Amino acid sequence: MNKEKIIKILKEKSNQIEYLILTISILIGLYLRSLPIPKLEGKYQLEVDGYLFLRYTEYIVENGKIMLLDLMRNYPAGYDPGGENIFLSYFIAYLYKIITLFLPDITVAQVTIIYPLITFILSMVLFFLLVKKLTNSEISLIATAYLVIFPHFFFRSLGGFVDKEPLGILFMFLSYYLYILALQNKIIKNKICFGILAGILWGLGMLASLR
Repeated sequence: MNKEKIIKILKEKSNQIEYLILTISILIGLYLRSLPIPKLEGKYQLEVDGYLFLRYTEYIVENGKIMLLDLMRNYPAGYDPGGENIFLSYFIAYLYKIITLFLPDITVAQVTIIYPLITFILSMVLFFLLVKKLTNSEISLIATAYLVIFPHFFFRSLGGFVDKEPLGILFMFLSYYLYILALQNKIIKNKICFGILAGILWGLGMLASLR
């Protein structure tokens, strides 16, 4: 096979090659982020806040909503959890209900541990599409591969890192992507729809990130 034929095949298969490279990058990142999971034994968290989110999530799964008074905080008076952001606990609770449709034996603790990995996959796909919209495929692949191993992002998307950042980052990328779609779309109706969705998701991202 000569050089011209190879180049022609690569051009014809450019989309498949592009998504293959993206998939490999994400799988490598997923593997590295899953390394701590065996040591967590399906019940431990990587940082202290995760235990609070886990306890609230378990309560929501069992009772359908958060408790009115958390007697394990500010003892003996208790604490009203409605006074702070509990969006993450509700998100993980509903994520658990979805996952149990396919894996009925999985526990709430196990879902909280893998929740950052799920948001990592979705965030990387959205980041790739976002950068591709603004530049091109080559730059998007390089940027995504860099973000996969970027230290500050890496720690906040580790399996077992149960905190607000993984969810906030996911909503942030999604709102940015919809905002760019709104700017680049030439149909006014679509601009408005994408713009409204971008605003809603940006608000959800802030709700997920703030305490």
